[in-house]
Amino acid sequence: MATIKLYNSLTKQIEEFKPLQDGQVSMYTCGPTVYNAPHIGNYRSYIFADILRRTLECSGYDVKQVINLTDVDDKTIKKSIELGIPLSELTLKYEQEFYIGREHLNLLPAYKYPRATESIPTMVEIIKTLLKKDFAYKAEDGSIYFRVANDKEYGQLVNIDKDKLKENASGRMNNADEYDAESPQDFALWKAWDENDGIVFWETDLGKGRPGWHIECSAMAKESFGLTLDIHTGGVDNAFPHHENEIAQSECANDKTFARYFTHCEHLMVDGRKMAKRDGSFIMLTDLQEHGVSPLAYKYFLYGTHYRIQANMTWDGLYSAQTALMRMYEKFINIIGTNPGTANYGYVDKIIASLQNDLNTAEALATFIALFDDVEIHSVDKLCTVLVIDNILGLGFNEYYKIDKTLPIAIQTLADERINARNIKDYARSDELREDLNSHGYVVIDTKDVSIIALNPLK
Repeated sequence: MATIKLYNSLTKQIEEFKPLQDGQVSMYTCGPTVYNAPHIGNYRSYIFADILRRTLECSGYDVKQVINLTDVDDKTIKKSIELGIPLSELTLKYEQEFYIGREHLNLLPAYKYPRATESIPTMVEIIKTLLKKDFAYKAEDGSIYFRVANDKEYGQLVNIDKDKLKENASGRMNNADEYDAESPQDFALWKAWDENDGIVFWETDLGKGRPGWHIECSAMAKESFGLTLDIHTGGVDNAFPHHENEIAQSECANDKTFARYFTHCEHLMVDGRKMAKRDGSFIMLTDLQEHGVSPLAYKYFLYGTHYRIQANMTWDGLYSAQTALMRMYEKFINIIGTNPGTANYGYVDKIIASLQNDLNTAEALATFIALFDDVEIHSVDKLCTVLVIDNILGLGFNEYYKIDKTLPIAIQTLADERINARNIKDYARSDELREDLNSHGYVVIDTKDVSIIALNPLK
């Protein structure tokens, strides 16, 4: 297998990736909490995980990617009660929106999408093991907490000094699924039922209640891959407390390494600031589309920044990215019309090599752009090369190539009228017809010999 170098958050260094089994990669990606649609910052982590998976696959690995769905926690329960609908109805709605968003971004489908509510028995068994080994304890209200002080390895991911962790004054630990990184404490594994949970609970050996947030991923990862997985991905905000707690409860219960590589992408900034609920600054994929920005243009924009560096999004930056991607599509449309020839693997291998070097997407993108301007490559070979590279970068060229290019009668009529206007040098009318075609979602490309009318791939 080809050498792939990745930054491992566990060791704080770039390492050569070596899976547990030759040619096989188990990859667990922290998925959405389905109480709302993901915002574009969330999608940065899924785009990063997707290009990592594509890099592994084009390097010869068989990748099994699992993306979990958190369908029970404080947020999902609270919102379902506020809306007066069953928890499953709420979560299914946003689960479907997540899938639609992934399709718009041309992200590969996961091997499976386990739901937390389907793994309750495994969670119970892990918690029972932790209780037996004195890594967990039951509080007065029946909730069960992980005892951080007894885990000698706690803090290995984010270098937390567990000696500085403080209990709150009453000796009771934090009962929320999430808490401030500035005041880390023992965390809930099982939350005893109270009136805030409404009708959401399970009757188990642990008592009447429901799981805490962190134990859910440990259970779903175990069911998917066994005791040890190769790569665990997520946003940098997942590192603590979530991933740190996953490691703690999994390794203390199983006496095995939980994940051999942790990879995290950095935050997305908007105009230099983090998106925050308190000021209503979350931007959704639908917001991009309402501003005339394609989700694929957002993906192209993110490729310009290394995944371990904060990306600063501005609307001007997104529009510039869309313009650059559209120019590539226009050149692509110009070479469609013949069967693909032979791929130029000088370009393909150069792009793969960039990605194998800790996912250098900016360098890979620069090589892809250069391909379109290389006049030494015959158009049929360039067409094939673009399609091969797009299987790696996932920018939608393959999907567009498969679309039926036959123009509807009304569009063909406008196109014919525009050709007549150009022939009689009525350029004002020609420009009006170009705008009309654009408004219907078609791009017009005028070459020396012909005018090409095609669907706008970014509409």
